[in-house]
Amino acid sequence: MRQKIIALVGISGVGKTTFLKGAAKSLAFQHLTAGSLIARARVADDNHRDRLRFADIDDNQTLLVEGFKLAKDASASLVILDGHTVIHGSNGLLSIDSAVFAALGIDAMVHLEADPSQILINRQGDSTRIRPALSIAELAEHQAHSLAVAGRIAQALSIPLQCVSHGDKDNFCDFASRS
Repeated sequence: MRQKIIALVGISGVGKTTFLKGAAKSLAFQHLTAGSLIARARVADDNHRDRLRFADIDDNQTLLVEGFKLAKDASASLVILDGHTVIHGSNGLLSIDSAVFAALGIDAMVHLEADPSQILINRQGDSTRIRPALSIAELAEHQAHSLAVAGRIAQALSIPLQCVSHGDKDNFCDFASRS
């Protein structure tokens, strides 16, 4: 059986990792996180992870692809990469090029969305990360931009794109098992 690779994307604080922890109760997969793969490839500890937004985006994406290839378990039938289509860098929103997702061998993309007020609560409640302080309106704009970029990437790679919210774990699991 051919290994499937799905990118679960969404903005920082939407709850991708929490969502995948819930999905893991119904679906077997290897969960890899883009930020951790980049940090590991840089031989940095987790305290350096939040500084990735200030590093050169192209260098980070090269490190992501290298780190993904090293960390991906060849025996896993499903690998889910928890990552982003846009990064809030020091100069605003930066889009990740579809070539990065092509190099990762992504078979499908899922965009996780939440109410921007919930994203704000999530971000404020996470003391393990340092994120830019954004308003609810800015988070809504960021999320809309993330979805638009996900759509462009999916179209460029001719792969399916599914949008889900936290209540859609069953739909996500169905999509992941058949994509």
